[in-house]
Amino acid sequence: MSFHWADYLTLAQELTSSSAESSIREAYLRSAISRAYYAAFSEARDYLVDTVGEQVPSDRNVHQYVADTFERSSDTRHRRVGGYLRHLRLNRNRADYSSRIPGDLLVITRDALLEAKRIIKLLRTL
Repeated sequence: MSFHWADYLTLAQELTSSSAESSIREAYLRSAISRAYYAAFSEARDYLVDTVGEQVPSDRNVHQYVADTFERSSDTRHRRVGGYLRHLRLNRNRADYSSRIPGDLLVITRDALLEAKRIIKLLRTL
């Protein structure tokens, strides 16, 4: 049985909801952004492999490759997936690697959840 990557989006939503009561609120929100990204990215990668038959790299360049492949498509829905992925990855990188994140972290987190949800929804309608 393969893992359902969209479950990471559910986890991200739960982390966001639970963050208000936590003494480590920022960690919850940063983790939610990261999980939202991986839910969307992994669904997109698996779509390319399983549906399109694409050979994706297995190294760290896979993130760039997946977004680029969608953005180069002639299908506008694919290009939207690529654009959303690129933006979501930028926020995930900030959440995972930056000591300070400019802006309201809760707003950024909610935007990340919405983008991930859009990506997964788009992939399921292709």
